[in-house]
Amino acid sequence: KWKPNTFAVTLSFSPSGSATTKFANGSFDYGTDVTMRWTPASGYQTLNVKDNTDVVTVSENSYTINDIKTAHNVVVNMVQIKHKLSFGQNDGVVYQTEDVAEYARFQFPTTVSGTIPAGQSFVGWSTAPNQNSLSAVVGVPGGYETMKTQDLTYYAVLVPIVYHVSIAAAVDGTLVSF
Repeated sequence: KWKPNTFAVTLSFSPSGSATTKFANGSFDYGTDVTMRWTPASGYQTLNVKDNTDVVTVSENSYTINDIKTAHNVVVNMVQIKHKLSFGQNDGVVYQTEDVAEYARFQFPTTVSGTIPAGQSFVGWSTAPNQNSLSAVVGVPGGYETMKTQDLTYYAVLVPIVYHVSIAAAVDGTLVSF
């Protein structure tokens, strides 16, 4: 009895867990077409797709093998999406930038680059430059935050140093405490 040739088709992701699919690895008849679709995990995007080590063209996280004539080992290479994370001085001058993966945790610096003007104190980080009140602080020095899905810049918040002085006098006008 005649039996059609079948060929194994496998789909995998690198790194593992960086995408999901409903495609089931299996054997497919000679000459058939097979379409594979996948959904990147949160914070990932497709870098490239290799079919038996050859880089192939894909469209919207989908790849079709037309007219199967051999086995296919398809590997979808995924990459973490990264955004720019920057820190700047109160006046808006940025002094530190790095690439951080979406949804990764990062730590706010505990100091500011440069000189803090006399009579002011560094109290935290704001998303707007030239802030000088505690209500503008959205990031605490040494605190942690999760990277968003866009580039972010934080600026140092500087507040005036305020001194409180108490003077007490006795009934006769002499100084009791200072």
